[in-house]
Order: sequence, then structure tokens, then C-alpha cells
Amino acid sequence: MPLIPKSKYQAPSLIHKNPHFSTIYAAKIKHVSPPDYLSENLELSDGDFLNVDYILKDRKKGVILCHGLEGDSRRTYNNSCANYFTERHFSVFAWNNRTCGGHMNRLPKMYHHASIDDLDAVIQFAFTQGIETLYLIGYSMGGAQVLNYLGKLTPDPRIKAAVAVSAPTHIKTCSNALNVGFNKIYLNNFKKRS
Repeated sequence: MPLIPKSKYQAPSLIHKNPHFSTIYAAKIKHVSPPDYLSENLELSDGDFLNVDYILKDRKKGVILCHGLEGDSRRTYNNSCANYFTERHFSVFAWNNRTCGGHMNRLPKMYHHASIDDLDAVIQFAFTQGIETLYLIGYSMGGAQVLNYLGKLTPDPRIKAAVAVSAPTHIKTCSNALNVGFNKIYLNNFKKRS
């Protein structure tokens, strides 16, 4: 995996001075509508299902979007990314972890940062739609799922690249950080949504 030791990226001054701004702005102020998705309940081998929103453009290239903790396929960050790629003629698959996206699942199995079986089911679903090459993008917990998937399985060679955005790689440290200072706002937000 390539490592960028020193990025040339410069965040806008408001974000640079207050790193909470970009998170709160994207969640509470910014609104981006999703593309005109098809929605499907993807039946799983264990008897449960996943909700997958997708749009087929060019079947040669597709992107799978993995949302963060307590998120869903139609969050603004997913919509921004989906619109970016559909405008560039990628097919997009934005899926919902179990119990996310407004539908309670059949089984008492929940999602977590290391769960990869459901991501694999979405990847296989994309391939059944005729997608020739895939790219994985995960945000926060979804990024951890992508990294776990790539680390625990031998990825299909049709998966060409993956991006993990703000992925928590040490869960205990991240969990402890939610109990400190301003971060408690995020913890309370998770509690309200559950």
C-alpha cells in the first residue's frame, strides 16, 4: 500500500484551524442529493439481506461506497462521491450495512468495523451486474471494513484500487477519544441515532 509521508494538500483555512468544521458542515449544513438509484434487497446466504442502491453507467468500471458508523448509503458524503463518479460514467453501488438505511434485518447479526462478509456479497453482486473492474471507497467505519477486507482475503484481481477515508485503525483508542472534550458531541450523536 502506498504511503504518502507528506501531503501537498492544504485544507481551507477554516478547516485547518478547526478540524471539526468539515465533519459538522458535511453532516448538518451541506446537502447533496443522491443520484437516481435503483434499489435492491440483496439476499444473503445466511438468510438475511442488505439494501443496495446502485446506478449502472459504464459496466467496465464500478465503485462501491461503504458508509460510516450509524450512516447509510444516502449520506451527503456518499452522495457527493456517487455524483462525482456517475458524472464520469462509473457505475456506483452504495450499500447499507445491516439495520442501516431504514430497514431492520431479519437476523440478530449486527455490523462492525471488521465485518467483511457483507462487503464481499456486495462486491459479488456488482460482478453479477457485469462490472469488469471495481474500486472500493470507505468512509470511517466503512474504510475500516475495506481495509479489513483487503487484509483478510485475497481480493479478486478485478478490484483495482481502494481508498479508506478517516478509517479508525485502532478501535479502542478511537472509542476512548469519543469521551474527551468536544468529541462528546459525536458520541451523543451516535447515541441518539441508535
